[in-house]
Amino acid sequence: MKTTRWVAVAALAACVGSAHALIYSGLVSTGDPLLKGQAGSEFLTIGGPATTAAAPPLIDFFPSNYFNNAPGSITRSFSYDVSTATGPASNGLGLVFQGVVSGSGSASYIVTVNAIGGGNPVIASGTFNTTPGPGTSYSITGNLAFSTAVNNYRVTVQSTLSVAPTAPGFVGTSLFEFNHQPVPEPATLAVMGLGVAAFIRRRRK
Repeated sequence: MKTTRWVAVAALAACVGSAHALIYSGLVSTGDPLLKGQAGSEFLTIGGPATTAAAPPLIDFFPSNYFNNAPGSITRSFSYDVSTATGPASNGLGLVFQGVVSGSGSASYIVTVNAIGGGNPVIASGTFNTTPGPGTSYSITGNLAFSTAVNNYRVTVQSTLSVAPTAPGFVGTSLFEFNHQPVPEPATLAVMGLGVAAFIRRRRK
């Protein structure tokens, strides 16, 4: 009984840890020609080659020009393409936006995900905002669930950085982070069920 339980747990760990390697390509930026993405040891640059198939599902983007210290709003945007190299399709996107707000500044981020092919339909979209406050470093987190699982898709991010006209302020973005979430494979789900069953059986004893 004990052996069965540990076999189930080991198999569960192996399946959950299965690779969800991605290929990132086609980085396009409006307003920040030095924007760069990094997935593991792989870098994605504007006009540069795609990352290799070994790139992990977590990718960070480091902006060089996402700030505003003048009254009014500045909008910048970027997009990149994703394709699954190994493992399952993606069905969600975890999001983190980090930056700083000073005085009357505020920031808003609109994220749109389009499937590539078949008319490029929108499969997820959302808006994420700061809570303005003087001298406040912020970290906004969120999640977008795709309406359908896809192997090839485009992520577009529009950033609007605003400063009120009646008071001085500053707002800037220092990091965009995106975690591309895989669809659980049938084998993973089956072994998860086996692990839960073994655990319940042990508890009943």
